[in-house]
Amino acid sequence: MWLTRLRTDHWRQILLGAAMLGLLAACEGGPADATATDAGPAARPADTEAVNEVLELAYQGIGGKLSLMNMAGFSAVSTRDRYVMGMGIEPGGGLFKSVSSAAHISYDLNGERLRQDFRHANLYGLTVEVTELIVEGAGYIIGRDDIYGEARLAAAPLNPGRMAMALKTERLLNPHILLRQTLKDPNMASLGGAEFPDTMVVLDEQAVYPVALTFDGATNFRRMLTNEQWLQKWEGTDLVQLATNGNIVVDGQWFQRWQAPRQLDLANYRVLTIEDALYPLYLYVNKQTGRIHKLATMENDWAFGDVLLEATYHDWRDLDGVQFPSQIKVSVAATPALEVNRSSITVNPQFDEAIFSRPEGVVYEHDEIAARRGAGVSQWILGLAHAGSPRPLGRPEKIEAAEFKPGLHFLRANVEDDDSIRTLVVEQENGVIAVDPGLEDLKSDLMIAWMNERFPGKPISHVILTHYHVDHVGGVRPFVAAGAAVVAHEAARDYYLANLSRTGRIIMPDALDRNPVPAKVIGVKAGESLRLEDPERPVSVYPVFNRHSSDGVAVLVENEGVLYNGDLYSPGNKVEEVPAEVPLTGLDLEKTIQANGLSVRFIASSHARPDVPYNTARYEDFKRHLQFHEQAQRQAP
Repeated sequence: MWLTRLRTDHWRQILLGAAMLGLLAACEGGPADATATDAGPAARPADTEAVNEVLELAYQGIGGKLSLMNMAGFSAVSTRDRYVMGMGIEPGGGLFKSVSSAAHISYDLNGERLRQDFRHANLYGLTVEVTELIVEGAGYIIGRDDIYGEARLAAAPLNPGRMAMALKTERLLNPHILLRQTLKDPNMASLGGAEFPDTMVVLDEQAVYPVALTFDGATNFRRMLTNEQWLQKWEGTDLVQLATNGNIVVDGQWFQRWQAPRQLDLANYRVLTIEDALYPLYLYVNKQTGRIHKLATMENDWAFGDVLLEATYHDWRDLDGVQFPSQIKVSVAATPALEVNRSSITVNPQFDEAIFSRPEGVVYEHDEIAARRGAGVSQWILGLAHAGSPRPLGRPEKIEAAEFKPGLHFLRANVEDDDSIRTLVVEQENGVIAVDPGLEDLKSDLMIAWMNERFPGKPISHVILTHYHVDHVGGVRPFVAAGAAVVAHEAARDYYLANLSRTGRIIMPDALDRNPVPAKVIGVKAGESLRLEDPERPVSVYPVFNRHSSDGVAVLVENEGVLYNGDLYSPGNKVEEVPAEVPLTGLDLEKTIQANGLSVRFIASSHARPDVPYNTARYEDFKRHLQFHEQAQRQAP
C-alpha cells in the first residue's frame, strides 16, 4: 500500500517527524523547511460526522465497507501505454509514446506483496520481459530492464525509488487501496476543496503535439501524431520531412479526448482529502453514486517543477461485489502520461505462493530519501524506465572525472544507474564551462562541488545546453543558482527563461529554490555562432539544424579540436570496421562542420556506456561512419 503501508510507523516518523527535516536538508543540501511535509495544506479540523458521511459514500461507491474490508488482494491483466513529455522536436512541445506494455499484476494487500509481470515494447521496437517484485518493504527486479546498458544478472535489488514508483502507481490506479487505509485510520481523511499552489504547472495543447508514436534509432524518423496547427507552423521548412519522412497521422481531437474526463461539474462531487507524505490526495466522490471519478495530487517534473498529477477512472465493473475501473487515464501537468486498459480483474484470487518468492542471494537495501525522490517524480521516470532506460534515483556520493586533455574533463556520477550523460568541463583562464549537466539536481550539486575543489577561485561562468531534452538539461538549475549563464539555441531561450524563473518548488526543491537568482540565458541564433574567448581554450557554440530537435547546438573546444554534441552522434569505446548502426543525425552534424569550416580532431558526445571514460572518436572514424552510411544508401533498392 505504497510507502505509508510498507513501513507505516517508520515512514511517518522519518518523513513527517522533525528529525527527518534535518536529514533531508543534510542529504539534499537544502534547508529543513524545504521538504514534502510542508507541501500542502495542513490537515484541517473537520466535522467528524461529515467526513464519515463522505467516507461511507465512497465505500458504497466501491462496493461497500464490508466488501472493501474483505478484499485481501486482486490480480489484473491489462495493457499500459506510457507517454513522456520534454523529449519532443521543439522546446516546450511534443510527447513521445515511450512504451506499450502487457501487464499482469498480482497484489496481496494483506501480505504487502506486489508482483508485476511486464512485457514492454518501446517506441524503438525493442521488447523485454521483466518482473518487479515487492515483498514486505523489499524490492527486486527479475530480468533485464536496461535495454541499452550492459547485461546484468537475472535478478537484482529494485532501486528504492523505482519501488516507490511501482507502489504509488498502483495506488493511483486503485483508489481501493486508499480507502482501505482510511478504514484503519479515518483521521487520514478530511473534507474541503483541492488546494494547489499558484506555481503548479498545467500545460495546454501546444505542449502535447506532435506525439512520436514510433522512433527509428538509426534514421531518427518518427511516426508522428499531430494537429493541423503544428503542421502549418512548420510548413515550408525541412524539419517535418527530416523528422518523419512523411509518416504523419493528423488527429486534432486526440488531446481533447484525453482532456474531457478531467472536466467536472464540482457541484456534483464531494472532495475527500487523504493525508499523504508528499502532497494531499484529493478524491472526487460523486454525491449520488459514491463513485470516485478522479484523483488529483501533485508531483515533480525535472523541467517544470511542481505539476498537476491526475487519474480518472472509467467503465467501472462489479467483480464479486467490489467495483473496479477497467480503464484509467493518468495525466501529468494535464498532458497524457499513462493509459491502462484492463481485460480481466480477479478479486481475492488464490495466489501461488511461489510467485512471491524472493530471489536467492539478492539483498535489498532500503533508502528512504531515494524512495521519496522516486515517489516525487514517478510517472516521468517510469515512462523511460519501462522503455528500457532506467534513470538514477539514488543519491550519488561523488563524481567520477576523466581528464581527456589538460583542462578538459568528462564527469559522471558514481552510481550504477547513472543517467548516462557525460558532462564536459572546460577550464578557462577566468572561469569554468560545463556542457550538458544531465538529468537531475543532486548530480549537479556534486559536479559543482567538484569544480569548486578542482578549480579553486574560478567561477562557473557558463553552462551550455546542447538541446532541451530533459535527460541532458534537467540538472541545469543548480548551475544557474551558482551564477552560471545559460548558453543555448535561440529557439529554446524563452523555454529556459520560463522554467528557470519558477522557484519555490514543493515536491523536490533544488538549489535554485534555495537561492533564487535571475537566470541569464544567451541565445545562439540559427546561422550564427557564439565564441567564449580564452587565450588557451576558447569555446565556440554552433547551431545544428537536425532532425532530432529544433534547438540543437554543438560545442567546439577550438585549440584541442574537440567537438561535443548531444544525441547526434555517440561514439563508443572504439569504432568497428563496419559500423552496425549509423544515425542520420550524424549527417546533420557533418553538414554543420563543413558549413562552418570547423577544424575537428575528436567527436565527443554526452551519452556513453559506463565503461567509456572519454566517449570520443577520432574525426576520421566519424567520417568513415558517414561514408559507410552513404554507401549503404546508394546500394539500397
